[in-house]
Amino acid sequence: CSGYLKVRQVALDTHPYETCYQHVGLVAVGHSLPSSAITEIKLHSNMFMFRASLDLKLIFLDS
Repeated sequence: CSGYLKVRQVALDTHPYETCYQHVGLVAVGHSLPSSAITEIKLHSNMFMFRASLDLKLIFLDS
C-alpha cells in the first residue's frame, strides 16, 4: 500500500505572518484482504485498515 497526503497552505486573515495547512485529500493505493477467516492483521506505523460499504462510506477504521 502506498500513497500521499495532499496539503494546501492557507494564509489567515487574523494573523498576517502566520499560515496554516489544510488537508485537501488522501490519495492511496491498497489491496483487499483475502476472504478467509483471518481476523488479526499486523499493522505497521504507516498502515491503516478500513471497511467501507459499496457506496464507499466508512463502516470501520483501524490505525
